[in-house]
Amino acid sequence: MNEMKKLIIFYTIIFFANIHGLLAQCNNKLVELAASKSGPNAITIKEFKVKFGEGTMNRPLPVGRYSVLLNEGMHYRFTLVNASELEGKGVLQLYDKTVLLGSTYNTETGEDYQQFDYICKRTKTYQVLAFFKEARPGCMAGVLSLIMPDSTIVNNSESQENILYIGIDNPITLGTTYNEKTLLKVRISQGKIEGSDGEYIARVEKEGQTTVYVDIYNTNGEKLESDSLIFKVRPLPFPVVLFAGKQGGTVYKDEIMNLKTIDLLMPLNYMKNDYYTLIECTITTENIGLSGIRITGNQLSSFQKENILKIPSGTVFYITNIIVRTQDGKIQHLPSQTYWME
Repeated sequence: MNEMKKLIIFYTIIFFANIHGLLAQCNNKLVELAASKSGPNAITIKEFKVKFGEGTMNRPLPVGRYSVLLNEGMHYRFTLVNASELEGKGVLQLYDKTVLLGSTYNTETGEDYQQFDYICKRTKTYQVLAFFKEARPGCMAGVLSLIMPDSTIVNNSESQENILYIGIDNPITLGTTYNEKTLLKVRISQGKIEGSDGEYIARVEKEGQTTVYVDIYNTNGEKLESDSLIFKVRPLPFPVVLFAGKQGGTVYKDEIMNLKTIDLLMPLNYMKNDYYTLIECTITTENIGLSGIRITGNQLSSFQKENILKIPSGTVFYITNIIVRTQDGKIQHLPSQTYWME
């Protein structure tokens, strides 16, 4: 950006909340801490909260066991954090039946890792084991995250840069520090920009970058100065499904009884939820099979809720075959999400 003191450019699309300084207590804050350490382009789809006392003769190594549905070609990350007030050091492991696919603990070197990644080779149900080394008492929180490509989500460092998204109205606010009244003339190198009195909407068409040019005039029509600002242009991030207000994890039956809709949430907290429309999805378990309970649109009927409530407590279920439509009519297929019925 040129050296310039009078033009101030604000962009209202770049604010992104981070989680810092959470205490490592054995509660939901531990889950939030694990999620925050999964990475800026990670979307949490399941949580594992485990607390065990010391092992006993009858149960020398307490183990938590979970089932997760992973989809072929998708990049997943398993992250864990331990509660600092307990001595146990947790371990998360991913299995395909008896085959170990990933672990936060290397048995050969004795090294502990906070996370491991797995790129799924086949859509199926896998097993997650959670335990504490040497059966010491401990509390840990683990999260399973879907890692989004760079082209679909913004990371923390990028969130401090100037970014416009394809296919939506991007708000930009322009102002100056001149004492006198001024007129701004604004243009953009690709797409279009409209507005007045410092409030503008930019729409961009292709990935890459665009430049916003600003000329400042006084009331006599004399140009006072000019400046420009370069924006990165990115595709719009994909949404995630909110079922009973959750992106995955435990859902209680009393939450489902009053549920009316299945909602979509944009992964960046400053974005509206109306960029995508849910066309259909399917709720399924291993017992139901892939036919499952098909839901068209985002409205849940009484009949559909009755069938969902028949899923036994303690059962893993999935929202899969998720199809959404963008504002400009394009169809997108979203990754499945995993839940636990209680």
